[in-house]
Amino acid sequence: MLAIDSMAPFTKPETSPFTPGQPVPSDLFVGREEQVRALFERARGARGGRLHVGFLVGERGIGKSSLARLATRLGEQELGLLALYVGLGGAGSPEDVVQRTFARLANVARTEPWWDRIKALFGERIRKVGLFGASVEFAPRPEELVSLTNRFDAAIREVIKALPEHRRGLFVVLDDINGLADSPAFATWLKNLVDTVAFDGGDFPVFLLFAGSDRIRRRVVRQHESVARIFDLVDLPPWSADDAGDFFRRAFASVGIEAEPDALQSLVTFAGGLPVLAHEIGDAAFRGATRSSISEADARRAIVAAADIVGRKYVEVQVLDRIRSGRYRALLRTIPEIAPLGGFKRSDLAPHLTREERSVLDNSLREMVKLGMLERLPDEGPGNYGFVQGLHFPYFLTQAFQPGK
Repeated sequence: MLAIDSMAPFTKPETSPFTPGQPVPSDLFVGREEQVRALFERARGARGGRLHVGFLVGERGIGKSSLARLATRLGEQELGLLALYVGLGGAGSPEDVVQRTFARLANVARTEPWWDRIKALFGERIRKVGLFGASVEFAPRPEELVSLTNRFDAAIREVIKALPEHRRGLFVVLDDINGLADSPAFATWLKNLVDTVAFDGGDFPVFLLFAGSDRIRRRVVRQHESVARIFDLVDLPPWSADDAGDFFRRAFASVGIEAEPDALQSLVTFAGGLPVLAHEIGDAAFRGATRSSISEADARRAIVAAADIVGRKYVEVQVLDRIRSGRYRALLRTIPEIAPLGGFKRSDLAPHLTREERSVLDNSLREMVKLGMLERLPDEGPGNYGFVQGLHFPYFLTQAFQPGK
């Protein structure tokens, strides 16, 4: 705990230590040592010549991109792998995966001394675009893209040959794969890639790391059951209360601010173990700070302010409209009392409601499932529910206590 006199003159720094919507700075990276170690060991195995296909499993807002960023940086610095981050938002086919992977490779190579090797490898398929040719585009003809997709393993082998000697393989992060989850073609392509590499033998120093929720992973597996054996899973759970508290303390301390114990407890509770929420709430508290300590009242104001931002950024419009109408407020106020982490049983919820609220409980739960707010959890027994997205829970909780319309 910092020994800061809250009555002393306070000049707030211009820059917030929190970075909502961006990867977490390495100096504020907490509670992920086990996952970093697991990814590093898999990357080490890939450098040894064996294809690894990982799946970083975590809910939206849990910090998958930040963890992948740190892991790839370690892979480059310690293992000599070339790191590529490939965003696959909107991708729906294996051809999209291949096109975006090579496009990212070309843009990374564009400023490197070995650019001429990649340029010669891709030939007329790449061209400089943007202001002053500041980026390149990988645009093969449709039939060429199909061919590259079918022989992706061979194309990757050629890319690895073109890398400089100090680059000993590839570490490719494939993020935001929602659009591929229901594609049988993608699942089949991935299975064929792994089988072909294994059959052909020889070194294939590549670590492909997919990132997504477990729901997305299960949807991919449903398209081809054998894919389940391909993925080497690395789970990314929510922060513990200790981890979240450590994060807030370190972040505030870096700008000369201390959160009082009750305030810190509120910030930790409403962050819900999700880094994305912790950054939003912390940033709101920083922006509202007028002295060198944050009180419980300051924290609650920050939570309400952050909840509005979170709602606009991450919660679907139809869900926002229903929540703001006030219909579900009684349920959302009650759930935290019986299940602080957001999962609950209908039978535990009902006794806390009025007779009128109980009379519409089942209809309300069905509508919340239909809206995508809740999901049934049959594996945990009948009548069990959980929030579809962990980051929704703290937002719903703050909205439940706002005045109704």
